[in-house]
Amino acid sequence: MLATDLYLGAWLLHSGAVLKGVQVSRSNGKMTAVFDLEGPGLEEHAREWFESRAFANVAAYREKLEELKDRLFEALRQNENERRPDDAHRQARARSAQARR
Repeated sequence: MLATDLYLGAWLLHSGAVLKGVQVSRSNGKMTAVFDLEGPGLEEHAREWFESRAFANVAAYREKLEELKDRLFEALRQNENERRPDDAHRQARARSAQARR
């Protein structure tokens, strides 16, 4: 199951899901994270969340929320590191083109 909501993702982890990965993308200056989760009963757990029937041990839920945030920030750093060489290359080309004018 794919989720873009951090709190839903934490609830699904709390409910037994396993995080397969985090994908970060940028579009029109807006960054979006997608959490790829797998495990039994995810649809039912998501339904509980959206119908306000999700009950949790707050300390255990917080632990999963922190775990998910750590993975999110890790993915953001990786995304930023992957973008930097491209940005530096574009800036260098722009400076070179400007210098030729």
